[in-house]
Amino acid sequence: MISFDHGEKKWIPYLLFLPALIYLAGFIGYPLIKTLQLAFITEKGKIGIYNFITLTQDSTFWKALKNTLYLIIII
Repeated sequence: MISFDHGEKKWIPYLLFLPALIYLAGFIGYPLIKTLQLAFITEKGKIGIYNFITLTQDSTFWKALKNTLYLIIII
């Protein structure tokens, strides 16, 4: 049996950290995983890297990426 009477309160920081961990898992982790999942699914429901291949062949993507990197460097 675990006794907490001997002044050892090493579990308190973990208990205080738990709400932040739940927040991160729910509000950041779930959307991140869902976004990655959707990125690999095509309109027809097939799973693969076709979306990324199509993206890299589009000239508008490269122009947008260049502009984004330009703004990152400036700001």
